[in-house]
Amino acid sequence: RDPAAAEAAGAAPPAGLARLYLVNFTESDMTVTIDGETIDVPPEAGIESPDDAPQVDLPPGTYDVTTEVGGSSITDEIVVGPDETWALLLDEEGALPLQMY
Repeated sequence: RDPAAAEAAGAAPPAGLARLYLVNFTESDMTVTIDGETIDVPPEAGIESPDDAPQVDLPPGTYDVTTEVGGSSITDEIVVGPDETWALLLDEEGALPLQMY
């Protein structure tokens, strides 16, 4: 983890929070529900650049992430810490967290 690199890339979350980028690996619209908030994630959002991905800033903790696409849904659990940046790689099989910073 490199806070300076995250800051330089514009990917650093506000102090003490975690940032999630929602990356849609499908060609379909999807919704993602995290901490009671439902976010629409367009097809292929974030594939080319994190700038194109919806993002969510959350307090550190454990969260259920429900991905709904193509009439089905799946719930995964993620754990995020303070000052971390993650990409959630999303498809019909759920969310794969990948720590960026």
